[in-house]
Order: sequence, then C-alpha cells, then structure tokens
Amino acid sequence: MIGSSYSIVQLLLFSFAGILLFALSLFSGLFLYNIQLSNKTKTYFINSFFGFFTVICLYSFAVVGYKTVNVVAFAALLYLFFQRKQQLNFSHFDFKSIAPIFYIFPLVYIVYGSYTIPSSIENDVRFYSKIAYALAAFKQENMYHFYNAYNSDFNGVIPYHYTELWLASFFGSLLKVKSIIALKYVAYPFIISAICYGVLGFVSKHKFVAVLTFLLLSMLPLYLVSVFGSGFNVFTDFWIRPNFITYYFCAVPLFYFVLAKEWKLLAVCTVIVATTSVIILPSLYGGMVCLSLWLLIKKQINTKQFVFNNGIIAAGAILLFGIYVMFRPSLNLLTNSSFAQVLKESLSVWKAVIYTIVTLIIECGFLIGLAYLLNRYVIKQAAFYLLLVMIFCQLVIGVTFFQVLNQLDNSYQFSYFAFALSGFVLILCIIMAIDMQTKFYAKVLILATVAVLAFSYSISSFDFSTQSLESKNLERTVSNKKWTEEVEHYLLQHPTHKGGFVLHTQDLKDFTPKSRNCITLQMGSFISYITDNCNLPSLTCRDTLLSDKNDENQKEFVKAETWLATFPKFTNECNPILYIQKNDIDYFICTKNQVLPDNNYVVISAENCPYVLVGKK
Repeated sequence: MIGSSYSIVQLLLFSFAGILLFALSLFSGLFLYNIQLSNKTKTYFINSFFGFFTVICLYSFAVVGYKTVNVVAFAALLYLFFQRKQQLNFSHFDFKSIAPIFYIFPLVYIVYGSYTIPSSIENDVRFYSKIAYALAAFKQENMYHFYNAYNSDFNGVIPYHYTELWLASFFGSLLKVKSIIALKYVAYPFIISAICYGVLGFVSKHKFVAVLTFLLLSMLPLYLVSVFGSGFNVFTDFWIRPNFITYYFCAVPLFYFVLAKEWKLLAVCTVIVATTSVIILPSLYGGMVCLSLWLLIKKQINTKQFVFNNGIIAAGAILLFGIYVMFRPSLNLLTNSSFAQVLKESLSVWKAVIYTIVTLIIECGFLIGLAYLLNRYVIKQAAFYLLLVMIFCQLVIGVTFFQVLNQLDNSYQFSYFAFALSGFVLILCIIMAIDMQTKFYAKVLILATVAVLAFSYSISSFDFSTQSLESKNLERTVSNKKWTEEVEHYLLQHPTHKGGFVLHTQDLKDFTPKSRNCITLQMGSFISYITDNCNLPSLTCRDTLLSDKNDENQKEFVKAETWLATFPKFTNECNPILYIQKNDIDYFICTKNQVLPDNNYVVISAENCPYVLVGKK
C-alpha cells in the first residue's frame, strides 16, 4: 500500500540485497579472473567490478539472447578469464578488508534514498525506468519501451546507456518492486556504494572518515567554476546527474590501472566501460589513445605494447559498431538530420563554438589543475600525472565533439564523462591528502568543515521522513493525497488498462516542441510509482501540437512532426474521448484546461490538483 510508512525499512532491506549482489559479484570475479592489485581493497573492488559485469551480461543474455551491447563486455571478460594467472585460494581471503561494505551499503542507501532528484532530471529517471521495465517485458535493448509492442519496426538495438537499466531490471525481477523503485532506490545506491568501497583503495587509515568525506565532497557545487557565461555548466556530481553514477563507477578501475601502470588491463577495462554508454566513446577512447601516445613518446611503453593495447580497444570498437549495425531497428526516430547538415549548422556559428570550447576547457581544467597541485605538493605520487594527462585529453576531445556537433540533441553529454572524471579526481586528491594527515583530530576538523559546507548547500534536497518511497515521490509531484489514492485505487482495480495523456494549448508552454513526442516527457508519468503499466502515448491531436508553429521556430518542430506522421492513429482526433469509445485506450491524464466529459466516465479530480484522470467506469 502506497500510504504505508516504511521508507527506512525499505531502504535497509534494499541495502541488504545490494550487499548480497556485491558479494556475488566479488566471489564471481575472484573465481573467474582473480586480478591482484597493490592492496586487498583494490583487489576486491576490481574483482567485484568484473564480477558485476559478468552477472549483468548473463542476466541480459537470459532475457534478450545475444542482441545486446553486453556481448562486447562479455568478449572482454572472456579474454580476462583465459589470461588469469592464478586460481582463487579462499584461505587467503581477508574478511577485514571487505568489512566496510556492511556500513557503506546501509549508509548510502539511506542517504541516497532520502535525496530529492531535481524535477527536470526526475522526468528522465521515470523514462529510464520504463526502459528498464521494457528490457524484460519486450525483450528489446532500446529506448522505445512500449512502442516495441506497438510497431515491430522499432525492434532492435539502439545505442544508449543500459548497464544501470539492466541492473534495475535485475533487481525489479528479484525483489518484485516497481521499476522506478528498483532504479532509484536499489540500482543507483548499489553503484554508489560500490564506488565508496572503491575509494577506500586509495586510503590507508580511518576508512569510515574517507567514506563520509567522499559523500560530502561529492555534494559540493563544483560547477561554480563555470564563470565565463558560455551557457553550459561544468557539472561533475552524480546527485544532480544520475548518469554520472556509472561514470564514477567506471572511473575507479581506470584510475587503479593507470596508477598501477597495468596497461593491458586498462585496455580491456576500457572496452567494458565503453559498453556502459555510447555517448562517452569519443572522450573515453580518444583519451586512451592520447595517453598511450604520451606513454610511447615518454618511452614508458614500446611500439609493440602500443599497437597491442590499442588493438584491444579497436577490436572492442569494431565489435560494438557491428552489434549496432547488425541488430539496429528499421525505424529510428531519434535523429532527423544528416551528419553533414549537423556539421554545417555547427560551423555556421564557429565563433561561439570556439569560445565555448576554450571556456569549458579552462573551467573544467581548473579542477584538474587543483588535483595536480595537491599531488605535486602533498600526495607526491609519480604516476598521478598520467591520470591527469588522460583526463585532460578526454576533456579536450569531449568538449570539442560537443561543440562541433552542437546541433545534435543532448550533444552536451559528449563532455560529461570528462566532467565527471575531473570532479572525481579532485575529490580523490582531497581525500588522499586528508588521509596523509598524521593527526586524527585534524581529519575530524576537515571533515566537519566539509560537512558544514555540504549540508548548507544541499540539506534542502533531502527528506528523511518515514513515508514510503512511493508516497514521497507522488506527494512532491501531485501534492494531493486524496487524488493520488483515488488514482491508485482505479489503476489497481484495472491493472491491464492502457492509458494516454492529452495536452491542451495552454499546457504547451511546459512542453518545448522537441519534447512533445511522447517517448520521453509524458504528462502523468508519475503513475510509475503506482504501476509499471505506465506507458502513456500522447493522444494530443496534430492541430494542438502544432498550434504555435511559425516561420521562425519551424525547425524545432521537425521531431514532433516525425512522431505525428508515425502515429496518426493517436493524433488524428481532437476529442480524446473517442479513443476510449473505440477501445484504443482505457483512460487518459490531462490538466483541468481540458473540457471534461459527462457522467458516463470516471473523472478523478481534486480542487488543488492540476491533473485529471478520465477513464472507463
């Protein structure tokens, strides 16, 4: 029941499931790969990392077969398996080194479970949860969720970020919870908990202090370095950008291998990391090639090593490209312009492009520069500069791709991997510098200072109330408990009902032309906290959606018009009641701007709630 008060209990139970999966990943990794690094914490993290991807690969194969990007990761894991140097000797297992997970997981699950994601990102997360649900429901690794059932031309593999979505699907199936809960409150904190454990590989003393320091530092608004007014912020933290959670997770083993100068393992790990998000490929691969060139010039590797390591990366890229080419859908509505058109339009504003490239590199480079100073004067690790070289190259490549292809939707994400790593490496340097303090009271004083700064900035984003996770989220969106309860009752009474949403001309100000297609931003998507059957196609008629189109903004409507042409069945009626009468849908969600029907239909409305549900009786 959504109104129950058990959120803390929920989170603690989820953290226990997270510990079990971490243990499964760890022992799978030790048994299959048994990678040995300079300390036990690094050894256990890296084996849990490879074990985690093994679990994700096997689960995805069980669901969709071989039509998944995880085939590439699995090929890299097979290489590691056949290259292992020694068998697992359980008698050498150090339980003391793994013990921190028993306080890390509950702490992280409660903290992240009490965090309020920004409303603009909340819409994205609801969309992600629908993909996570659809992975198993429709057995397709793409972002079209229920459209895979509506039109088979959508079926196929589309580049995206699936690792955390497969994890949410796994937890959703295992724990029998809604996909949005599995993603936000089980999968995300699981990965953050793993990151916290990985951070401990960089410190030697007072590990609980290090975990707290990492979490607190990660909340600080490092994007305040964005001072040149280019229009784009240097976001680095995973609290306001959930995609960064996976980036931080992948950064830990990359950092391990660079500092240990394990170049072959770095190349294999790069292939696995590349499968987590297609948008990071230019930055990730480009940075690794630049680093290998630097090593070759500095004679830290020879030509044979250079060719072999980059050959591994190239093989991964070719296999990744082959997966997408072989299994791509015949219908793809995500791109509307050719590469040449995109490039031409970007170059037409070349002055703005150059200005943004320079300013973003300077702003983000400031974080890398601070990490460099901390290492040079405090940490003094000789190999650390190689890490900074790699990240700076990734920054330059990511920002350049972002600006050269700035006419592509969400092209800013080309630079996000480098942004995340820049913030992460600075946080690590601060933690390592604190760890080198010999006096414990000095560490506590620094931790207290960081805590005050973090809390003063972010405390308003946390809600530690005892409401259920579903209730807290619905209350933030709808703010009317009675309306929510009536909608919940209606949907639970009709679990197979198909829904939709309808926009009125007065609602369009909240929906830009590019977002009016019904795949991402759906009015009423908050019902994902009530039911997984929450795929709501737009029933808004063509005339309404295009009512504000004119000569000046017509380019912004290209995507909306493409979707309108693809789904004429759901856009040809301006009276949405007709869709219910024809049994195309069973209910729709709209605002009070819409004219409501007569008493022949269920109408759920409330005085201080902007939303209305209209459905069959």
